[in-house]
Amino acid sequence: MQKEIEYNPSLSVSENAKANGISVDAMRYYIKKNGIDRRYEQKTAIINMIIKYRRYYPDATPNEIARRTKKSVNTIKKYWDYAEGNDLLLPSVKQNKRSSFNIHNKEYFTVPEEIINYLIKDNYRKLGYRLFDPCNNGNITHAIPKQNGWGIEYKVFVDNIAISDIERFKKINYIPYNVNIITMPPEKNRVEIIKKCIESARRIAAIYMPFKYLFIKDTEMEEVFRYREPARVYAYYPRGKQSKNEDYINIYQESEDIYALFVWDNVHRFRNRTTIHWI
Repeated sequence: MQKEIEYNPSLSVSENAKANGISVDAMRYYIKKNGIDRRYEQKTAIINMIIKYRRYYPDATPNEIARRTKKSVNTIKKYWDYAEGNDLLLPSVKQNKRSSFNIHNKEYFTVPEEIINYLIKDNYRKLGYRLFDPCNNGNITHAIPKQNGWGIEYKVFVDNIAISDIERFKKINYIPYNVNIITMPPEKNRVEIIKKCIESARRIAAIYMPFKYLFIKDTEMEEVFRYREPARVYAYYPRGKQSKNEDYINIYQESEDIYALFVWDNVHRFRNRTTIHWI
C-alpha cells in the first residue's frame, strides 16, 4: 500500500521530499496538485507557534519567543496581531471575481440595513465582534455598523475566497480565528459554501438568500437543511433590492423574491426547531 504523503509547512520542499522518501519533483507535484499555498502555510505555522508558546507562557514577549524559536524578532512582531486574534490571515487569492448570485450587468442585491440591525439586536451576545464575509460582495459589509448600541465595536474581515477558490476555502480551518460569519453565497457551489460557513463559525453563521428556499422543492437546499437546520430565519417582507455598480444608496430595482437571513447557531443546533421572524 502506498504511503500517504505528509506535508509539513515548516520544512522546505526538499526537506518535505526527504521526509516522505520521494523526489523533489514529486513533492512539488503534490503541492501543486493539492493547491497548497506554501507562503500561507508557512505564515500559519508561525502564528500557531506563537499561539502555542503563549499558551504555556502567557507573559512571553516577542523577543523571548524569537530567542526560543530561533526566529527573528521582526518576524514574531509581524505575526503578533494574528496570534493575538486582532487580525485574520487569509490566503492570497484573486480579487477580481464577484458573486454570480442573481446578478447581471453589474447589478447587485443589497442587504438592507434593517435586517442586519435586527440580527445584531436579537443576537448581539452571540455574534461577538469578529465578523467574516468569505464571499466579499460588499452587499453585506456595507450594512454592518461600526459598533452596536451596546458599545461593541465590530471588526469585519472580508475576502472572496469562497468564490475565487472554493477548494482552498474548504480546506482552511477558520475555527482558531474565532469569527462568526455573515455572507451571501453565489448559486454556484452554494451547498459547499453554506456547509463550510456553518462548520467554520464560532457560533453564528448568517446566510442571506431567498426566503422561498424554505418551501420550494430544491434538492441542493434540502441537503443543507438535512445537514443542519437553521435556528432562526429573519424574513424581510419588502422585496430584495438591486443596486447598480455597487451603489448601495440609490436602489436600481426590486427583485421578484422576498429575501431572508438564515441563521445557524452552533450552540443550539440540536433543538430541531426553526423560528421565523418577520421584519
